[in-house]
This record gives sequence, C-alpha cells and structure tokens, in this order.
Amino acid sequence: MEIDRGAEAALPLETMLEQELLAFEHSTPDFSEITWYQCGGDRISLVYYGAWFKNEVGQKRFFKNHKATLERKFGKPSFDAFDPGWMAKLVFWLEGKEDIEKKLPLVQWQPESGGVVMLQYSSLDVDGKAYGVTMSWEQ
Repeated sequence: MEIDRGAEAALPLETMLEQELLAFEHSTPDFSEITWYQCGGDRISLVYYGAWFKNEVGQKRFFKNHKATLERKFGKPSFDAFDPGWMAKLVFWLEGKEDIEKKLPLVQWQPESGGVVMLQYSSLDVDGKAYGVTMSWEQ
C-alpha cells in the first residue's frame, strides 16, 4: 500500500526485521510523509504517521481536516489542549501551565474499542519542512 503511493523504505530491511517494524517515507518539494507500523508477533500495536509542509497554511489545514475526521469517527476527544474545558483550564492556570496548547499541542481520543489515538503538531524539521502534524494509534 505505501509503495503504491510512491513511498520508499525508511530503514534497511534488516533493521526493520530486528525492530519488528515497517517504516516508509515519501517526499516531494512541498510535502514529506513518514509512516511507521510497529508489530508485535502477528499484530500491529502502533501506527505512526507524520506529514510535513513548507508552510503553516498546509499544516493547519491538514490538522483541522484530520481532527474533524477523527471526531466524526471517535466522537469528542478525551483531551484537547486547544479546548480543554473550564475545569482543565483552571487546573492548568493553578499549576502555571495556562499555555498548554503551545507546550503540548495535542488532541487525544480513547476509542471504545481500546487503545489511544493522538493528533498533534510537530516541531521536528523533516527534509527542510518545519511545519509538521503527527498522528498515532496505539493498541
């Protein structure tokens, strides 16, 4: 599936087999993406996807679209640093962490089927693109 989309192996095959993961990367001048599948035995236990853009416009659009998709699928997030609710805002304020969305730019869901789904902004620079968004699903 990843190869069909133009991705290449991100690590040597021997490393992927030793670490029980599949890692792919794909890059164009305006967009880079990385996908990792962590395997345990015969199951995938973690899927990590990152997308990086040359500008903040692409980054924010990607984040907004994927947040909306995840909300349709899983409902209201269990934690949203951008809209934590009044009680969480009070706790953050009392603990001196009122700008939590800058320190932890994360939205998280805990689906009924188990696991955790996270969507967040990334501060990593990938292939000269400094505006990233990462998503992960862990079982």
